Amino acid sequence: MMLRCPNCGAGMSLDALVSHQQLRQLLATALRGLPCGDDLLRYLGLFRPPKRELRPERAARLLREVLADMQRGCITRRGRDWSAPPELWQAALQAVLDAAAKGSLQTPLTDHAYLHEVLMRLADKAEGQQESEREALLRSRAPRGAVQVTGQSAGALDALAQDPALAKLAADALAAAPMPEAVRARLARLRGRDAASATPSELPSATPKGN
Repeated sequence: MMLRCPNCGAGMSLDALVSHQQLRQLLATALRGLPCGDDLLRYLGLFRPPKRELRPERAARLLREVLADMQRGCITRRGRDWSAPPELWQAALQAVLDAAAKGSLQTPLTDHAYLHEVLMRLADKAEGQQESEREALLRSRAPRGAVQVTGQSAGALDALAQDPALAKLAADALAAAPMPEAVRARLARLRGRDAASATPSELPSATPKGN
């Protein structure tokens, strides 16, 4: 008696199916407690060659590869690990199945590269959203009108008192800027010229002592 899996298209006799212990265990593991178990079996069907059956040994290998990444909760892509929790797997598998149904994904698949690419994009989007949420949380916790001094939040006046460098900057800003030497010399020459050209009546009178 020949049987064919309606999802992955694998065909075998009933005796072979019962005796294929490895595949049976993997299928049981995939379906037990996995919300995406049905999608996973449909995903395996994308590897079936046209007008041919997917060999049980290959189906077992493909399933083993996916389950290994699911169990460790991440995939390795482009030289780094990407977090892949169960909800990301479910969304990625559905995206792959939708692409195949629309004809935008060429089948049969030869490896998990397309699935991993979808997972990577979803993980990258999730990381960006988490980073934005962390930054927003930090901004909401920072007190208004505060500055950061040696890793601690303090008011502006407290910061000046605690950090000598800030205090010096404040003092320098309040102090008048020194007059450049060239300007000082020019003013001295102008004063001397005015004194030399002044009339006797304009000069200050000297009062003799004792008068």
